[in-house]
This record gives sequence, structure tokens and C-alpha cells, in this order.
Amino acid sequence: MRKLRAGVLGLGIGRRHAAGYATTSLADLVAVCDADSERLDRAKAAYPSIQIYHEYAEMLSEAHLDVVSVCTPDHMHVDHSIAALEAGLHVLCEKPLADSVEGAARIVEAARRSSRMVMVGHDRRFVPSLRTVKAMCDSGELGTVFYVEANSLQNKLGQFSAAPWYFTRQALLGTGAHCVDLMRWIGGEVLEAFAYSNHLTFPEFPRDDNIVVLYRLASGCIGKVTMAYGAIRPPRGCPTELMVYGSKGSVEDDRVYVPATNASKSWQPLKPRFPDQESHSAEIQHFCECLLEGRRPLTDAVEGARTVAACVAGIESAATGRPVVPVRFED
Repeated sequence: MRKLRAGVLGLGIGRRHAAGYATTSLADLVAVCDADSERLDRAKAAYPSIQIYHEYAEMLSEAHLDVVSVCTPDHMHVDHSIAALEAGLHVLCEKPLADSVEGAARIVEAARRSSRMVMVGHDRRFVPSLRTVKAMCDSGELGTVFYVEANSLQNKLGQFSAAPWYFTRQALLGTGAHCVDLMRWIGGEVLEAFAYSNHLTFPEFPRDDNIVVLYRLASGCIGKVTMAYGAIRPPRGCPTELMVYGSKGSVEDDRVYVPATNASKSWQPLKPRFPDQESHSAEIQHFCECLLEGRRPLTDAVEGARTVAACVAGIESAATGRPVVPVRFED
């Protein structure tokens, strides 16, 4: 079977994408691109056979790629993804798909015009413990799910100076997109958002650094997302906390309680049911399989756009003090 020829644009989080392509049996890491020469030198040392580029357009035209990972700052995702699609490449775009609903719509339309696949890097869906929670919901082990909460309360104080573009983000649409995507994945599509936000702990951040959003979901479930950049707490392995409550049982982060199968009638450790694989490598494996088999990726462009729309609805609600209905994206 022919291997996919893969490239990576941006070697920040893109280093994990490069490692994923280098380790899967379905692709060859052929080229990387970054404006930083030191990053390129490190990539060349790690993968001596790759081609390195300072200019994205040159990589697209010269490297004969099948797929490219777009791992640039959020506000660049739209232009970089569309350029790759117009060059005939499939795209794995880091989350969020775009920093606006309008930008997300442009990528969705470009993917349809090009007949190429787009996957969005919502890698939390590939974390073994979180996949296990989703499987428990789908199998009915937790019964009817009535409440889903996904939180990411992080201490980012003083950590953005190395990457100043982070100051251009909205907290919910940046790191918080992981939480919103997980909440949607478990609870279903968003009908309405209502939010509060404040700016009390991270003075250097130019906008609200804490936001809490309630979501009304089409399933009847209620969702809640909290995203904070100035939470003073110890670091976690996976910074996203997930709580799911159903009519037959509950999950709170790393513990589960299902009375029907739990003789002790107490919380038990959540035991992942999937292989322990780094989440970016797992998503790249999935995308390569989809490309080679002609299957729709788990987080395609429309899925990514729906998460962007749900995030933007929360941000708009916090700003206006009113409930907001997110823009709809059809399959």
C-alpha cells in the first residue's frame, strides 16, 4: 500500500505532528516548514531525510505532498488551510479550525470545492481515558446523560511571553475549544449558550481570562464549560477535566460510579479501555486511515466549525449578557 507523503507547517505543537507522521506505518514525513531556523535545524537532526522550508508556498509546490498539518497560530489557520486545499492537499488543522465563524465557513467551503479532506486536531477525543467515557455513554452504561461538564483551569501566568501570539486568543476559543468539543462530543449539538466572564487574575492578558458557559443541547442534556488562564493550582497530566452524569452512573474525571456493576457502591478508578497512545499520534493515525480508506474523519471540517460556532456563541453571550444561538453548519 502506498504511503502518504506528509508535511508539517509550524514546529511548535507541530513537533508532535511530525513525530506522529514519522512513527505511523501509513505515512512518510517528507517536509517541514517554519520561519525559525533553529526549529528547522532541530527537525532536520531528528529526521535527517526530510526537506526543510522557510516558505510555505515553496513547500506546497515543491515537496509533492498528499497531506499537510497546519500548526500555525490560530489566526493563520484559515489562509494556510485554504492554500493547501487549493494546492490539492488534504489538511490536518490544529484546533481551533479558525478564530471566527466566518473563517471556519471559508475552510468548510474550500474543502467542498477541492474534494479534499480536512480534519481538525481536537486531540482530546483520542485520549484513552476520555475515549473510554465516550464509549460508556454510547453503550448506555451511564444511562441517559443529563449533564456534561468540561473544564480547563490552568495557570498560564507568565507563560505567554515565549509565544506572544497567544495574547491574540480568546480563552474559550483557544485552549477552551478542547472543552467545548468534548462537551459536544458527549452531550450533542448546541442549541443555545449563556455565559459570564471576568478579568481578575491575568492582567497582562488583554481580554477576559475566565469564562463559564452553560449550553442547552439538542439531546436535552445541559452542558457546562469553564476555561481559565489564571487558576493557581498544580499542573495536571491532561489539563481537561470531564464530568458526565447519567441515569445509571457517573464519571468525575478519573473515577467512575455505576451502581449496577459496582458491588462496593463507591467510586472506582476509571480504567481506560483503549491502548495508551500519545493523542496527536493517535489522531494522525486515524486521519491517515481515513484518507487511505475514504472514510470521514471523526473531527472533519464541519465538526470543527460547529465547535468554533459554539465557542463564539459563548463569547458573544458573555459580552452581551444574553443567550446566543450558534451559527449552524450542515453536513
